[in-house]
Amino acid sequence: MDLKKYISAERGRAKSLAAHLGISPSFLSQIAAGTAPASPSRCLEIEKGTGGQVTRKDLREDWREIWPELKQSNANPQRATTPRKPAKEVA
Repeated sequence: MDLKKYISAERGRAKSLAAHLGISPSFLSQIAAGTAPASPSRCLEIEKGTGGQVTRKDLREDWREIWPELKQSNANPQRATTPRKPAKEVA
């Protein structure tokens, strides 16, 4: 989800997230609009502050250069599923 949608989704969300980040709501809005850059460390704070709803990948186009470890997690996603046993029939 992009940051603009996240902060617009619920009344007071921008103010709350800005307080969590230690910045003004107007600066957060500038980051969301793309008129103020989000530093790599700020991106990580936003990702944590939104509970992962807004990710570092959502905030920076150059995320592959900054966080190369995220490329690998996307390159070959494997589902962590356990094979299930067939259900027993109930008579």
